[in-house]
Amino acid sequence: MPAGGLTTGVVDVDDLGSHFVLAAQPGAVLTAELERLPHAVSGESGWVAPAIPVVAVRLRRLLVGHPGVSVRPRAEKLLGSVEKLPVTATAVAHLCEHRPGRLGVVIVTTGDPLVDAALAGVPDRRHDAVLGRWWIPAVEEPLRALREVMNRVRGLTATLEVRRRIERFEQPSLNVAAVAGLEHRCHVAVGDASGGEARVRVCRRCNPELEPTLRARDIAVARSSDSWWLTIDGGGRVLSLLAEQPDLLAGADVRSEVEVATTKARAVEEMEELSTGTVGQTAVEGVAATLRPFQGAAVQYALRARRTFLADEPGLGKTLQALASVEAAGAFPALIVCPASLRLNWLREAGQWLPDRSARAVDPDRPVLDADVHVVSYDVLHRLVESLQSRPPRALVLDEAHFCKNPSARRTRAALAIAGALDEATLVLLLTGTPVVNRPDDLIAQLRIMGRLEEVGGQRCLARARHHAHELQLLHTRLRRTCFVRRHKADVLAQLPDKQRVVVAMSVTNRSEYRAVQADVARWLREQAESDERFLAEIELLPAPEREAAVRVRGREAEQRARRAEALVRVGKLALVAARGKLEPAVEWIDAFLQSGEKLVVFTRHREIGDRVLQSFPGAAVATGRIGADERTQQIARFQEDPECRLIVCSLDAAGVGITLTAASNVAFLEMGWTPATHDQAEDRVHRIGQHNAVTAWYLLAADTIDERIAAVVEHKRRLVRAASDGTTHSDDSVLDELLGWVSEQTDAS
Repeated sequence: MPAGGLTTGVVDVDDLGSHFVLAAQPGAVLTAELERLPHAVSGESGWVAPAIPVVAVRLRRLLVGHPGVSVRPRAEKLLGSVEKLPVTATAVAHLCEHRPGRLGVVIVTTGDPLVDAALAGVPDRRHDAVLGRWWIPAVEEPLRALREVMNRVRGLTATLEVRRRIERFEQPSLNVAAVAGLEHRCHVAVGDASGGEARVRVCRRCNPELEPTLRARDIAVARSSDSWWLTIDGGGRVLSLLAEQPDLLAGADVRSEVEVATTKARAVEEMEELSTGTVGQTAVEGVAATLRPFQGAAVQYALRARRTFLADEPGLGKTLQALASVEAAGAFPALIVCPASLRLNWLREAGQWLPDRSARAVDPDRPVLDADVHVVSYDVLHRLVESLQSRPPRALVLDEAHFCKNPSARRTRAALAIAGALDEATLVLLLTGTPVVNRPDDLIAQLRIMGRLEEVGGQRCLARARHHAHELQLLHTRLRRTCFVRRHKADVLAQLPDKQRVVVAMSVTNRSEYRAVQADVARWLREQAESDERFLAEIELLPAPEREAAVRVRGREAEQRARRAEALVRVGKLALVAARGKLEPAVEWIDAFLQSGEKLVVFTRHREIGDRVLQSFPGAAVATGRIGADERTQQIARFQEDPECRLIVCSLDAAGVGITLTAASNVAFLEMGWTPATHDQAEDRVHRIGQHNAVTAWYLLAADTIDERIAAVVEHKRRLVRAASDGTTHSDDSVLDELLGWVSEQTDAS
C-alpha cells in the first residue's frame, strides 16, 4: 500500500521477468493511461507491456502522476534495470529462471522482423508468438549465438546480468584433451573490481610466496586458486613493486595500464581524504559569507564530484555549503527540494547568502524556472516532473534527502524522473544529517537519484553491507571516494565557536487566527492610548509640579499595574497562537533532526505546546512543571544516560536553571522567553562543564509574527548587556514596551 492513500493499481512482473503486468481498479482514471502505454495489451490479469526502455520511461512518468499505484519490489528492480539501457533499444534480453534452478535468457521484442529473423537462428530457442518473446537456455552455445546477433542487429540489447553471463563464454572453451601437454602460460592483466577499484592479476602458480612481500608493502590483495589480485593504489606501491620485480608481469605489456590506473587511484584517494577534509577556500565569489575552512573543503569536493551527499552533523552549515557550491559552479537555475516546513527558511537563506541571485518558490500550477534559485516542497514535486524533464535545472538540491529512501514513494519516483533528465555535468546535492552508512538499504534510491549506485558496487553490495562489517566498511570507503562528505562536530571543533545560534524560519498554519488576535491586541492598545490622551488633556492646564504629581500617582495606581499585566497576557496570547501555528513544521523539523542520531533538548513556555510535542514523541524524556521534582530528576538521568533516549522536552521555567543536560550539544527553542537571561540560562543546561562539543542553539521562529520580533528584541538586549560595563540586565517591562509598539505599527501598516 503506498504511503498516504488508497491503492488504485499494482505493477508486477510476469513469471519470466520479461513483461510488466499492470492492474488498475475498475473505472479508475489510470485505465485510460494504461491504454496509451506503448506496446501494452489487455489480458485477464490486466495490462501487459514489454520490459523495454520506451515502456520504462513512460511507466515511470505514469507512477509519478499516480501515487496510489503500488510497485512490487521485483517490478521496481526490473524497472531500474531497463531504465539504464539505451532508449533506442526495441528488444531486450533478460536473465530468467525457466524452471527451478535452470537459468535461461528471455528476449522480449516488439515485432521487428529483422530482430525476429536473427533470433530464429539461435540454437535451442523457443518462441512465444502471443507475447512476442524468445527463450534460450543460459549455456555456452546459445549465448555465443545471442552475442553474435546483438553485435550485428541494431535495437537488440541485454541487461547487465545477461551481459555478464555472455562474457563467461567470450573465450573459446577447451576440453581436457585440448590442454594436455600444453605448457603453462601466465595470464597477467589489469581489470576493474566490482566497486570500481583497478586490480592487476599476477600468476599465483609462478609466484606462490608473494604474499609476505605484499603485506610488507601494505598492498591490498585478493586471491584465487591461481591468481593474486593486487589493488592498484594511488601511492604507487604496486607500480614500484612491478618495477623492482618485472618477472611478475611474465612479459605482459601492461605497465602503461598500471600507470594510468595508479593516476586514477590517486585521484579517488584524494577525494576520500577531501570527504573528511577540514581545510578549504573560505571565500566564494558571489556568496555573502566567509566560509569556515571545513565548509570550503565540502564545496571543493562537490565541485569535483558533481554528485554529492552533504552529510555533516547538524549545526555544521549544510545549507550554506550547498548554496556556496551552486554559486561556485554557476549552476543556475537551481532547484531546491525540501520538506514544506523548511521551504521559507531556504528562500530566506538564499536571499541572505546569495544577494545577487533571485529566489522564489515554485508555483506547481505554473512550473517555470524563471529565477536563479527555486524552492519547492516534496509534496508537490510530482506536479513538476513533465515540465522539468523538458527543461531541467542545472543544479538539483534535495534537503533532508532521507525523505527519498523509499523507492515506491511518490516523491522518490518524482525525484528519480527529474534526475533522469539531467546530464552528467549537472550539480546534484543530497543533504542529510542521517548517518546513512548505518542503514545501507536506505541509500539505494538516493544513489539512483544521483546516478552513482553502480559506482559504489550496486544494489547487491549494499545488501551485503547490511550483514557484514567488512562490506560496510568497504561501502563507506567507496562512498567517500565517489559522492559522500561527512564531518562530525568533534572533527572541526577548533573552527567552531563554543556556542552558536541558528534561526530556522517556519511558516504558520493558522495565519487567519493569528491576524485576528493581533488585531484584537492592537485595538486594545488604541483604547489604552485614547485613555492616556484623555488623562493628559485633563491635566494639561495644571501647573508643572501638580502635573508631574498627577502622573506619578496615576503610575502607582492599581488600575495601571493591572493594565500592564493585561498587556503582558495579551502579548503572551499572541505568542501562543504563533507557537500553535508553527507546531506542525516544528515537529517535522524535530523528527528530521532525531534521525541524525544526535540528542536534542527542546524548550517550550506553555504547557499546551510541550504536551503536543510529547504527543508526537511519546518516548521523549520530560522536564516540565507537569511532573514532580523527583520524577523530573529521573527523567533527566534517563536522557543523560540512555543512548536510546534522544529527546527531552523542557519548560523554560521548570528546567531553565539548575540542571545538567550535557549528553546533548543541541538545544531548540520552540517558544521565546522575555529576556536574554532566560535563554542564556537554558542554553547553559547543555553548555556546561563536561560538554566536549560545540553547542548549537536552534531558534524555531514563526515567520512574520511576533515570534521573530521577540527574538530580535531579546538579541538586542543581549548585546546591550554584553556592552554594559556593569552587566545590567533588562526587565520584562523594557521588552514588553518594544513589543507593544511593534504590534501597533504592524496593525497600522496592514
